[in-house]
Amino acid sequence: MPHPGPDAVRLLTDYGFREMGLNRIEIRVHAFNTPAHHVYRKVGYQVDGVRRDATFHDGRFHDEIIMSALSREWL
Repeated sequence: MPHPGPDAVRLLTDYGFREMGLNRIEIRVHAFNTPAHHVYRKVGYQVDGVRRDATFHDGRFHDEIIMSALSREWL
């Protein structure tokens, strides 16, 4: 059975662009959260940049990945 994550992200992103009229949707993902990073890339989000040592988790600092989707690329 496929993981529901990509479908949920697609549904919410589509709602943001089609129903709310958004131009850009930005998300921030902890670099250690590779499953989430893969889901966002799979559905079409692009990496905009990295905030180095931006978050403290489990006793150390980690990078944060900034990703976005644009309405003109989505629709």
